[in-house]
Amino acid sequence: MALEGFIFVNEADFIEKNHILTIVGLMIFSDIIDYTLGVHPWLFAESQWNIALVSIILLSFFVGIYFFLLHKKRCI
Repeated sequence: MALEGFIFVNEADFIEKNHILTIVGLMIFSDIIDYTLGVHPWLFAESQWNIALVSIILLSFFVGIYFFLLHKKRCI
């Protein structure tokens, strides 16, 4: 599903800064809900919880940066 999102964003011409902020905000909100309510994807072992949490934080951060760089590139 994430790959489909990247394909869609690369082809979309209507993305503005407000849209990017909304997308990143929803991703962060989803991550908070997943890991505070315990509805995150199934993990094989309890020891994977910290790795999964760090991974999702980094992924959300880098996806947000990618969206902003993509928007900046299109505005030039």
